[in-house]
Amino acid sequence: MKNYFVILAKSSLLIIFTIISLINVNAQTIDKPHTIFVLDNFDDQNRFCWPPMIRIEKVIPLETNPNSILGTFTKGIIRENKILIYDSRNRFLKAFDDNGKFLFQVGTKGNGPGEYTDMRDFMIEENNIWSLDNKKINCFDLLTGKFKSSLKYETKNLNPTCFILFNPNNFYLWQSNPYSSSKDPLYRLLEFKNGKQTNSYFKWDYHSVDGVRFLEGLNNSYFIIPINGEYNIYKITEDSIFIAYEIDFKNRKIPKDKLVKRPDYTNSNNEYLKSTYYKSIDNIFETENYIYFTCVGPNAMGYEVLINKLTGKIDFGKLDYYYTPRIFYSDGKSLYGYYNSTSFTKERIENSKSEFFKTLAKKIGDVNLEDNFIIVKFSL
Repeated sequence: MKNYFVILAKSSLLIIFTIISLINVNAQTIDKPHTIFVLDNFDDQNRFCWPPMIRIEKVIPLETNPNSILGTFTKGIIRENKILIYDSRNRFLKAFDDNGKFLFQVGTKGNGPGEYTDMRDFMIEENNIWSLDNKKINCFDLLTGKFKSSLKYETKNLNPTCFILFNPNNFYLWQSNPYSSSKDPLYRLLEFKNGKQTNSYFKWDYHSVDGVRFLEGLNNSYFIIPINGEYNIYKITEDSIFIAYEIDFKNRKIPKDKLVKRPDYTNSNNEYLKSTYYKSIDNIFETENYIYFTCVGPNAMGYEVLINKLTGKIDFGKLDYYYTPRIFYSDGKSLYGYYNSTSFTKERIENSKSEFFKTLAKKIGDVNLEDNFIIVKFSL
């Protein structure tokens, strides 16, 4: 049964429906109202520009020294005046204070207590830092970074890429794409109670890019980033999984028969990447008044979407990898993004048409190419 309620918005891109959905996940049915955002007026060449009412709250250059330098910025969480950043290239987690001073690295590589062989993800729960290894979950103290304990779980040939933990007795693992075909049904999201698998969600049907899958939402909830070709954005809480938002790209949604079952990274995958469809949603963050997300569109280019929940206005356009902040966290009021130091060369600053970027560059001042990442906190 579906009940529709239409709200007229100022933007021609947005129509919001409140809809009662029946969601089937491993023979379970979850009833939950959710909101559909309809995007159907595309300009694939238009570049995204942050609106003029944006306010830069703080610029945080991360300390640069041999112990603090990051190779990649894969995931970041801010808590208790600390900025924790996971580097997937080097497989480590580093902590900085809220002014960018390096504090400590969380754990070390190895096979002993508190060590990890392959750190894959992390999250914060109360005053604990939890990190996902391939066969266990380690717990560290948020204040000191010191090891506290480990959780083990039944593996059954699992290959988890990320996780969400509500407490030591209640956590979820997200599985990577399977290496080979199997007669048994495979599921992406596995629920664990007291270390044992109790449920599974989202049956595996085709390949999807592995990456950050869980991001903090409002009111102690977490977003589940959709897999390739899916446009329902789920939220997960301690006791439920439900659709929070649905992104409707109309005729630019990729048909199921265009999705790649097992990519050979040749013709079929290239055809998929170069297609004019909007193929996947990469990130989603929410404040009290705004929803922000990125997506992969034509020719595998990145696009940004900012929705004003109060007015219905939508800003949509191609992501500019040099000039736009790469959003990684929201505290519910402000957004946090990061830049690579190479964005702030004299030539790029002079060539920029973004007022936001030029204002930011003036606040930062001189930047060396070998400097660590630069974080900017801003509000709308």
